[in-house]
Amino acid sequence: RLWPVCVSDSQTAKQAGLVKQAFEAQRAMLMKASKAKQPGPAEMQGVAKDTSELVGQIQGCATTDRRAADYHHRQAMSEAIPAIGWVMVEKTPGPHVNDMWECGAFNQTKILTEYKGKSDEHVAFARSMGKIFTDLAAYIKEHHRTGLTWNPKGVAVTELAAGPPAGGAPPP
Repeated sequence: RLWPVCVSDSQTAKQAGLVKQAFEAQRAMLMKASKAKQPGPAEMQGVAKDTSELVGQIQGCATTDRRAADYHHRQAMSEAIPAIGWVMVEKTPGPHVNDMWECGAFNQTKILTEYKGKSDEHVAFARSMGKIFTDLAAYIKEHHRTGLTWNPKGVAVTELAAGPPAGGAPPP
C-alpha cells in the first residue's frame, strides 16, 4: 500500500494514485533502458513522456487553499515529485532527487509537526513520503550514479516501443 489510511480526501487519494502510476511508468522506462541503446535527446523526450505527463497531473492536484486539511500533504508531493525526472539528468542525478525532496520536506515537516501525538496515520503518511525519495536517491546512487544506464548492446528504443513483429512473438 502506497499511503496510509489518512489519504481519504478525494484529491489526496487521486494524487496518491497518480504517484503510483508515475513510479510504474518510470519502472517501465527503466526496463526499456536495460534493453535499449541510449536514445538521442528527441527520442528521450518520447521515452519519458508518460512519466512527465503524470508529474504534471500530480502537481495539478496541489491546492492554493492553505486552509484545506490536506494542503501540506498535496503540496509536499507536488513539490517533491519532479525528483523522478532524474532520468533526464546527466552525470549526477542523485543531487537532483535530494534537491526536489528538500522542496517537499518543508511541507512534510509541517505534517509531522501538526499531527505529532494526534494522528499516527498522518505521521506515517509523511514519513512514507520521505522514504520514497530517500530510497530513490539510494537506488540511483547504487545503480545510476552517473546518469541513467542504458544497454550499449541493446536495440534502438524505437524497436521496443513498436512491440512484437506483426506475425506475433517468436517461439520460445
